[in-house]
Amino acid sequence: MSLKDWADVAQIVTTAALIIGVYQITINRKQLYNNTISRCIDAFRKIDFTKLYVDEVVVKGYVEILAEELFYIKNDYIPKDVAYEWIDGMIDFVPIWNTHDELLNPGKCIPLLVSKRTELLSSYPRIKAAFKVKGYYDFTFVYDISPAKANQRLQVRINIVEEIYNNVKYYDM
Repeated sequence: MSLKDWADVAQIVTTAALIIGVYQITINRKQLYNNTISRCIDAFRKIDFTKLYVDEVVVKGYVEILAEELFYIKNDYIPKDVAYEWIDGMIDFVPIWNTHDELLNPGKCIPLLVSKRTELLSSYPRIKAAFKVKGYYDFTFVYDISPAKANQRLQVRINIVEEIYNNVKYYDM
């Protein structure tokens, strides 16, 4: 074989190795996504939602799960669309504050996270930073389930989710 033939073989082998490497990375990433998502879903299903608004132990467990999920979002352990779904669920439970420290969703979030905000969230600066929003959002739409306001509700929730997602992604710890 000539030197040119060896160069062609080397190029084919290198290309094949790169394709296999990319394929393997893709498979490993999907496995990581699936394992991470499954683990969080299992933990979430174990929450006793009947006690979430009154039992401090259950709330602390939820905060632990929340912190873990935000860590996974920040570090790209889950796909962005899953992160958005998770955050959309979080805004039904977690207090959202504006930059003036005014609570934007009173009566809709877990009361113990508001009344004991400093105590329960003191070890979780990422949570506090993630749920502090700069934008103005009409919260009358966020929790409105009437069919007539479905489009406004969806748009406001998307905007809040995007801001919280960006807060998580770009919060430095």
